[in-house]
Amino acid sequence: MEVSQLKQFILSLESPIRASGGTKVADDLARMVAALSAFDRLTVSDFADFLVQAEEYHRTGVLPAATSKRGGRATKASGLKGEMLVKDVAAQIERICDSASDSSQSHEELERQIQSLLKKPTKNDIVAIARELHIPGSFKTKGDAINAVVSLAVDRRFTFGRTQF
Repeated sequence: MEVSQLKQFILSLESPIRASGGTKVADDLARMVAALSAFDRLTVSDFADFLVQAEEYHRTGVLPAATSKRGGRATKASGLKGEMLVKDVAAQIERICDSASDSSQSHEELERQIQSLLKKPTKNDIVAIARELHIPGSFKTKGDAINAVVSLAVDRRFTFGRTQF
């Protein structure tokens, strides 16, 4: 079963709930369906695995290593799960970069935040994150890719500071 099918089921509940006076609950279900759209192609099982990883990240601030279904050993993220990881981390880095214009935040703090996000992902994942952030170039090492992403935040802060009148 895919998440898109789960969405259809949830949507089927919206009308009867709304008709019985549960407008708030029906609105919440509609909001949930909209939020699930990004995960349409995942199986429900893969989505459950993603939720476990997201909860751990939310609780600890550390991206958990992807695990294989065979033996539970850590593996490199790949496929749709890897794409979700890349997009999620890239979005978090975008938010950090957007906050880089806050002059009360030090260069070291920006660097620390970004490096903590990039500690667990593989080199290939970090290169994909850099591409998602539209960072050009090639990266020979994981460190090169991390430095390019950190430079993005620092450059945005510097550029923002120069454009203030």
